[in-house]
Amino acid sequence: MKFIGRRDELSALNREYTNGHGFVVIYGRRRIGKTTLIKEFIKDKKALYFLADMESERQNMNKLTSKIADFTGQSYLSNVRFDTWQKLFAVFADNYPEQQKILVIDEFQYLVQSNPAFPSVFQEVWDELFKEKNIMVILCGSHISMMMSEVLSHSSPLYGRRTAQIRLQPLKFLEFSQAFPEHSFENRMMIYSVTGGVPKYMEFFCNDQTFEENILLITIPLLVAGGLLTWFAIVNDNGFQIVWRYFSWSNQTLAMIALWVATAYLLKEGKYRFGSLLTALPAVFMTGVSLTYILIAQEGFRLGQTISYTAGVAAAFIMLVIYLIILMKHIRKKSVLQSN
Repeated sequence: MKFIGRRDELSALNREYTNGHGFVVIYGRRRIGKTTLIKEFIKDKKALYFLADMESERQNMNKLTSKIADFTGQSYLSNVRFDTWQKLFAVFADNYPEQQKILVIDEFQYLVQSNPAFPSVFQEVWDELFKEKNIMVILCGSHISMMMSEVLSHSSPLYGRRTAQIRLQPLKFLEFSQAFPEHSFENRMMIYSVTGGVPKYMEFFCNDQTFEENILLITIPLLVAGGLLTWFAIVNDNGFQIVWRYFSWSNQTLAMIALWVATAYLLKEGKYRFGSLLTALPAVFMTGVSLTYILIAQEGFRLGQTISYTAGVAAAFIMLVIYLIILMKHIRKKSVLQSN
């Protein structure tokens, strides 16, 4: 799909580029088109695009080293093992210093996760290496709360450095309509109501097919799965009861997963750590219940009661211990930071 819309965002980025140097923060939910916007902006400019990932800090540093080696044309850099980020970014800053260039760090939150001190490191990089040179920096991230706390908030070391920020929103209807010129206004409205203007979801719709045909193609896998389950329930004497039990177990398991995800989030957001007890305790209980049921049920592993109950209690206890260890680790870390 060709690039459409985002005139205001591109104008804002071009203004920062025209100013000679800038520090732009782009953030927003996943699949909203942040990376596509950035690549459209830098396509005709001298730019280094780096996508961080969930690997270790050392691995991310090695990947960026290879990127800088390619960017500068100094292939020998790929074999250099930098011991600090400052030295690595200095190579980028010193390469053709008279030329204007752009550094893009996408998924910035992964660098913060691998090294919580990275915002402080990058503050030094900006202040000492980039600020007075023809370098435009773009930090992009999908973890909205982390981008706000680690980059935009008053408590962040990077606070006050940004010259512009963009929280990317879904495409407006008029922008969205450019992707479906062959469709009627009514069809475009229906597609927009389904996708919400999210660029990634728009990719599922073909311009040369009607709205109904697009929806049918998207829902066929669900219809097939539903048909197979219905057929199974009809041809087996206890088919409905078996399907219902599986749905019941999967619903309980989904609740357990949701509770653990919520617990992890509350632990990560420091001010809500003790509030995580409100989700961790039910999650522990649901862990035991879900595991015990699938071990003992006829549609599960059909193990004996003693083994099933023992395994369920053991799993719940292990998860509780792991949670308490992580909670205490966060509490100790907070105490150390406050004492310093």
